[in-house]
This record gives sequence, C-alpha cells and structure tokens, in this order.
Amino acid sequence: MYRRIPDGLVPHMGSQWWCLTRQTLPAILEDPDPAVYDGYFGKVWIPDESYFQTLVRLYSQNIESRSLTLSKFDYQGKPHIFYDDPLQLLRRSDCFVARKIWPDADRLYENFLNEENTLKGAEPNPGKINRIFLKAVERRTRGRAGLFMQSRLPRPGDENGFTSAPYSVFDGFAELFEDFEPWLARMTSTRVHGHLYAKDSVEFEGRQATFSGALCDNAKLRHHHAQLFLVNLI
Repeated sequence: MYRRIPDGLVPHMGSQWWCLTRQTLPAILEDPDPAVYDGYFGKVWIPDESYFQTLVRLYSQNIESRSLTLSKFDYQGKPHIFYDDPLQLLRRSDCFVARKIWPDADRLYENFLNEENTLKGAEPNPGKINRIFLKAVERRTRGRAGLFMQSRLPRPGDENGFTSAPYSVFDGFAELFEDFEPWLARMTSTRVHGHLYAKDSVEFEGRQATFSGALCDNAKLRHHHAQLFLVNLI
C-alpha cells in the first residue's frame, strides 16, 4: 500500500510527552486542511509520536530538542520499571515527569506527591543518570565474566571472559606427595580441591558435602552432566 505524504510536510518523529506554546497549539488545530492531515496520520505507524511533531514544524519558530520526561528503555525496546530503590536517581534527574512506575512503589509516590517536595525549577537533565542505566544494560546483556545468570546464558564463542577467576589443574601430585592438598593451599593461599572426578564422590576442599552454588559431592549428579558440573564449580 503506497500513500503520498501531503504537500508541504516533512515527517518528523518525537516524544509523545512534550510542551507546546499557547500560540502554536491553536495554529495546528485551526489549520485549513485538517482532514488531509488527519487522514494521513490516522494510518501511520505511531501517530502520537508523529502528528504534532510534524505539524509543529509548519508553525513554530523555536523548537528545543530536550525531554521533560524521564523514561528508560533497553535495547529491545522494553521499559525499565522504577521501584522504590531509584528514589535518589529520580531526584537527581530534575525531570518533570517519570514514566513506568511500579504500582506499589509507595516510597516514590509518597515522596514526589508530597507538596513539600515540589520541583525547585531546575532544568531537566536525565543525562545525569544515563551512565548508571548503560551500566545496567551492559551487565544484563554481557553478564559477569565467566558467570551464568538467569537472564543470559553465554553463547559459544561469545563469552564475556571464559572464567570468573584464574585456576590451575594438578594431575597426579596427590599420589606422589603426602598431604599435597593442604600444603598447596598454605603455599598459595588458594582453595584446593581433591579429585573432582573421583569414582565414588566429588572431593571438594576439606571434603565438604556441598560447595558454593549448592553443588553436592554425589557422583551420580556429577555424571549427569560432567562438563556443566565443572563449569558451575569454576
């Protein structure tokens, strides 16, 4: 389906939350060709982010491209939902409106709907907290080096670091030297395990039955996925 853009219009996209002056708004609403514009914008992709944003270019003499609204979306277009914890971040932004607030964020509502905490007239500057959100997006998409997490499983060849910490493997030393494990632990100030793939059990450090991450010394559970067992251990 092909449609022609009305003469004299250059399409623009922009935020649906913005301010228009008292002179600009009536000029748009009282335009002599409202049916032409309404007919075109009624079938565009996002009319609430293009109708006034385009028509304002016909009448306004001064357009400032800055936001009064604090809203954050990730690389997939999904919004960040604000809970009680970013209270100080919202204060620092000096924005007039914040979007996507969790309904039970009682501390936010109590703070910002209180007349004693009204805005002091500072210029909105959401860029103050962009660095924190960029860091959160990077943590979500790349994860922590060598660690799996619920929101992201590493893809082969695209890992963010192969392990979370360096490690070494000693093969056969415990059979040659008496008390090799405790000696190595003292000399290197590191955690030293025994035979991780021993026939009957997993020989964790100190022969503990369970280790970090709820790994147990049961040989059958280890054999269920021997490679993933080692990945989880490291």
